Amino acid sequence: MGFVKTHLNEDDMSEKLSGAMPQKDRDRRYREIVLAPLRAAMKYKPKMGRDKAVSLPDFIGLYSADPLYHWMGLDNELMYLAAKAGGGQTSIYRHLGDGMERLVRQIFIDEYHLTEEEANWGYVITEDNGTQTHRTLDGRLDLRMIGSPEKEEILADWLDSVKEAQGTQFDLQGAVFEVRQGYKSQDSKRAKGDIVNGSHALNAAYQMFVMVMSMQIPNAVRNRYERSNICVMTGNLQDDSPLTSTYAFFEKIVGYDLAGFFERNSQAFRDQTHAILTSILETK
Repeated sequence: MGFVKTHLNEDDMSEKLSGAMPQKDRDRRYREIVLAPLRAAMKYKPKMGRDKAVSLPDFIGLYSADPLYHWMGLDNELMYLAAKAGGGQTSIYRHLGDGMERLVRQIFIDEYHLTEEEANWGYVITEDNGTQTHRTLDGRLDLRMIGSPEKEEILADWLDSVKEAQGTQFDLQGAVFEVRQGYKSQDSKRAKGDIVNGSHALNAAYQMFVMVMSMQIPNAVRNRYERSNICVMTGNLQDDSPLTSTYAFFEKIVGYDLAGFFERNSQAFRDQTHAILTSILETK
C-alpha cells in the first residue's frame, strides 16, 4: 500500500498535531529533553580504577605514589587529561542516546496523544537462575491506542508495508522501537539482547525497529539485526523511505518534521556541545 500524505506546511502541521502548541514552545520543550542529559557530561571526571571520580590533584598523588607510573612519567596532568577526554567522549555519546530516546518517546506521546505507559512496551523473562527480569524498549506505536482515524490509517498502511517487506505471515498490531544515537563499536552483547527483544516483540504482533538517529552503524551490526528480523532505520536525509530512514518515518508516518526541529535548533545544540567539550578538555 502507499502512504497517505499528511504533511501540511510546517507551522500548520505543528499546530494541528500537537494540540495547537506554538512551534517555539514545542521546540523549547524538546530542546530541553535533548540537552538535560547532555549537561551531565560536563561533570565527568575519570575514576582511574577507583570507586569514585578522581580530581587532578588526587590523580597526581595516586600516580606519583606508584613507583612504575612515577618512573615512566605517567603522573602527568596530560595523562589525566587524556583519560578525562576519552571517558568524556563516551559520556557524551551515552547522554546523547538518553536524550534521543526521551525525545522520540515524547514525540510519540504528543503526536498520538498517548500516555507514558502507552508509549512504552516491555516484557518479563525468566533467567537461567530462575530470577525474573523486566525488559523495556524505548517506544511503542500500537494501532489499538491511536485515537485519530487518519493517523491510525497512515500507521496501518505503513505496518502493511513493513509486513510485506519482512515477509511476516500475520498482521502486525504495531511497532516497538529501540532508539540509539549511533554505534561506535560492534557491541555483540547489546545486539544479542536486542535480538531477544525482537523475538518477544513478534510474539506480541509488534515489529521491532532499531531506530538510529545518526548514520553511524557498522554494516556488520546492521546485517546481524536484519538477519534476525529486526528492521533498522538510520538518520539518512537522502533516503526517503519511511521503512529505512528515521527522518522520513517521522515526516511521512508520524507527521512531525524531526529533521526540521534539529535544523532549527542546531546552533543551540552546537553551543552546548562546545561548552561540554571545553569543560571536558580542561585539566581542572
